[in-house]
Amino acid sequence: MDYPVKHFESTDGGAPTLDRTVPGSLIAVLKACLIDGYNLQPFTSLELEGELGKANFPGNHGFREHQVVEISGASGAAWNGQHRVVETGTQWITFEVEGEPAAESGTGLEIKAAPVGGWEIPLINA
Repeated sequence: MDYPVKHFESTDGGAPTLDRTVPGSLIAVLKACLIDGYNLQPFTSLELEGELGKANFPGNHGFREHQVVEISGASGAAWNGQHRVVETGTQWITFEVEGEPAAESGTGLEIKAAPVGGWEIPLINA
């Protein structure tokens, strides 16, 4: 799915912090929000709960309701990409998903706060 509007909060899990005393701090925040995403972490499994996808974590994940996340590493194409979080628990999140993908588990599954995308830093060797 395509989510052109994303909302970032400084209290998000893994959110970059702005420190006005550190050179390049603003660039790091902008790069995380616009280009790379943040709070990248592995998770243990994906499953379908009704019409929603569910990601299960070994510990606290730091994502919040309505946040747009980006999943990668799944073999089912419907899992990979951006999804809006519908509900959160201590060790799981549910999110919007298209289709009926098969459940998955194992290594290589990663999730992060989705970046805005479409931005680049052409003059800085990032």
